[in-house]
Amino acid sequence: MSWTNLPHAYGSNFGGTDFSFPFMQKAGLLDKNPLTAGAKSGGGMALGPWMALSAGMSLLGGMRQGRDMQRAAATTAASNERMANVAAGAQRDVGKANLAQGMAARSAQFGWGADLDQDRQLWATKWDKTRGRDLDRAANYDDAKAKAALLTDRNLRSAKEREHKRKIQLETARNQAAMAGMFGPISGGFTA
Repeated sequence: MSWTNLPHAYGSNFGGTDFSFPFMQKAGLLDKNPLTAGAKSGGGMALGPWMALSAGMSLLGGMRQGRDMQRAAATTAASNERMANVAAGAQRDVGKANLAQGMAARSAQFGWGADLDQDRQLWATKWDKTRGRDLDRAANYDDAKAKAALLTDRNLRSAKEREHKRKIQLETARNQAAMAGMFGPISGGFTA
């Protein structure tokens, strides 16, 4: 009995052979050794040399495919390890940059004097205690003298006095308006 001549369990619409377990058992296909069944009965189901060659090639192809998959997995693992190393290196670089930025900020906050050499530090100290101090004192004295002259200026004093009187008048008007709201108009009040 050939596979193509077996009756169809599902009809001819599917165009295929029924390979269900009950059918194969009923046909006696499960009682025969598949390696020798066709050779003894002449049905052509035996694994001949071409079938053995095909099975061997399939086995070799499967082994090669397995090796290729193993190589691909090893390549992927190496790539992942490389990416992890790159990320770790980048993290270290970020840490170093943050440390350097903090050091620079501290130096700027407390002054760059510590970076100067000894001669420049001595010169700066002498300047601060002699000529620099004298220049600062002279500038402060000039500022104070100008401020005193400004405060004693007749025009400035009269302008300040006018401004002060105006503020008093506005405050009085505000207070009288609040009282007028409660008790009625107050005679002789200032209106702004």
